[in-house]
This record gives sequence, structure tokens and C-alpha cells, in this order.
Amino acid sequence: MAILAILIRHAKPDLEGKLTDSGRQMQKKVNAFLKSLEVAPTQIWTSPILRARETAEIVTQDFGVSAENEMALSELELFDEQEITNKLAAMPDESTVILVSHGPQIMRLTSYWVGAHILPGSPPTSSATIIEFPGKVGQGKATFVRQINYSDL
Repeated sequence: MAILAILIRHAKPDLEGKLTDSGRQMQKKVNAFLKSLEVAPTQIWTSPILRARETAEIVTQDFGVSAENEMALSELELFDEQEITNKLAAMPDESTVILVSHGPQIMRLTSYWVGAHILPGSPPTSSATIIEFPGKVGQGKATFVRQINYSDL
């Protein structure tokens, strides 16, 4: 009866907000590592910002699950951790959801879900933060599993 949430920070963008070739390759490496952990997402949610959408496209290609735009994963005033939490709570047991967003939003969601500030700073591009809800989904109900940084692969 667990729900797994994998928070991916978008890959490296250029000055126009589009992903760079190196950013695309970095994300493919992170995806390959997640696959080696036998991650099998049931859904992928993405911020509608271009760099996140392009990252979600790479994740979609590698995992074969289409991505859904989620305004609550966006930047600034559109970000809403309660809305994301409610949506995750409505998922069936044993779901795995990949959420593609931005560094500050990943820090906020992780802190909100775990109930403590555990990330030392904004996660680097093409990183994955794995959070598990062993029971009920809600604020302070999750366990931090691990963070995967491209530079460590």
C-alpha cells in the first residue's frame, strides 16, 4: 500500500529555455538509472514550462507513459503543493508517479511531504528525488528514499 513519487528537476536549458543536447543526454542517463531500479511509472506529470515539458518528453520516450501538464507544478504563484498532494492521494495504491518540475518546487514538495527540510539546496538539473508514502498521502507522511544526481552516475 505504498505510493512512490519521483521528483525530476528538468534537464539543463539554454538561454532561451530549450534543453541543450548535453541536458538531453544527462536526462537519458538518469532515466536509465531509474530503469535499473525497476521504476515503472503509472503516470508522469509535468510543469507546463518549456524546459520541464521537454524533459518530460524524454522521460515519456524512455518509460512509455505519456505526460500530463500540471499547472500546480509550475513556477511562482501557480505552484501548489496541496493540490499536487491531493492529486497524488487520489492515485490507486502501488502507483508510481514521476513529477517533472523545478528546483525550488522540488525542495518545497520534499519538505512538505517529509515534514522536514532535508535537501541541502536546490537539486541540480537532471536529478531525481525519490519519496515514498508507505501509507496515507499527506503533509509529513512521506519517507525520503534517495536523491539521484546526474553527476554521481
